[in-house]
Amino acid sequence: MLCPTCGKDLKKGSRFCAYCGTTLSEEDLVERLEPEDVPPIEPPKPPEPATAKYAPPPLLTSPPPQTTAPAQMQPPVPPPPPSMPTPQPSFQSPPLPATATPVPPKERRRKPLVLLALIAIVFVLAAGGVLLAVVLTSTAKVEVPNLVGKNIAEVRQTLQQRGLNIEEAESSQSRYADGQVLSQNPDAAVSVAKGSTVRVVVNKRTEGGDSGQNTGDTGQDNNQNNQGEAQDISSAATITASSTLPSDAPGINYGTANLVDNDNSTCWAEGNPGYGINAWVKFTFQSDFQVTKLSVIPGLLKMDGDKDRWLQNGRLKTVNVIFDGGVQVSHTFQDEKTYQDITLPTPVKTRTVTVVIVDAYPGQSGPTWTVAQDTSVSEMHVFGYLPGV
Repeated sequence: MLCPTCGKDLKKGSRFCAYCGTTLSEEDLVERLEPEDVPPIEPPKPPEPATAKYAPPPLLTSPPPQTTAPAQMQPPVPPPPPSMPTPQPSFQSPPLPATATPVPPKERRRKPLVLLALIAIVFVLAAGGVLLAVVLTSTAKVEVPNLVGKNIAEVRQTLQQRGLNIEEAESSQSRYADGQVLSQNPDAAVSVAKGSTVRVVVNKRTEGGDSGQNTGDTGQDNNQNNQGEAQDISSAATITASSTLPSDAPGINYGTANLVDNDNSTCWAEGNPGYGINAWVKFTFQSDFQVTKLSVIPGLLKMDGDKDRWLQNGRLKTVNVIFDGGVQVSHTFQDEKTYQDITLPTPVKTRTVTVVIVDAYPGQSGPTWTVAQDTSVSEMHVFGYLPGV
């Protein structure tokens, strides 16, 4: 821009000439502006957002309730241009935790507890497995085999293989081989728990056996001497009884024929009230013979599942054995599940043998049965010499 008076180059926008002092009019200013001297009009630039400076909040005894930064921590924002959005600070300071002792991570404290829990679980499972094995072993069922008629050595081996125990009793029966099993309890085909005891009666023959001797007070003849062992002559007799218990189920009877059938699961049962005191059984033969002994199972030697018929019913305790001519012998049985012999001091010549109940062992109730007030006898055999034998 030039001064109109002195022509000096003036600074743009000057109102006076610094050289001559001429006052410049508005027209002089407009006319002398060169087009290129006019600055272009540019849109206003938005102000740059102010950067928030971090100022730590004062220490608190408890965490601040709000999750955002307090208002005093945010710097003031200048009013934006009308066309521009209000800039927001890019930094938001987190609240400081309360002044407290640092706590170790929970995971580290849980590890010992988890380890103890795992050890406890393993121990419980192991103990449960052992208990289950014991229970399964104790509740395992085994079927009792048929042992009657077999040799005792074979019987022992058979029971051992099946996990069963054995209890042995002896009886002397001349018509059976030495070591032969005469009876068993429980019966064959009965299922029992493994480890149960099976009771057997084993025949034990004595050399020479019972021999007839001349006894003047019993009317014996010398022709019976040295005739060998006495025989079971029960099957040659007619057997009667003072009373018999009526049948209580189809196919079941308590008759006297059961006394000589060599089947421990059957029995003669008296029919008197109570335990049959003074009830009797009588063997009658067609001719005289010499009796040497009686062999008796004095109760019902039978197991019905878990029902023990021996304990449920009455058993012979004391009996009187009466022969012809008034000869009489008294005998007391043990309450044992086996054959028990009534051996006479000397053979007695007689045609009849009568066994009278004097006393009985009473029945007992059990976990699966009630008392039956009946005296029952599984077997009763008479041994002696028939005429001409």
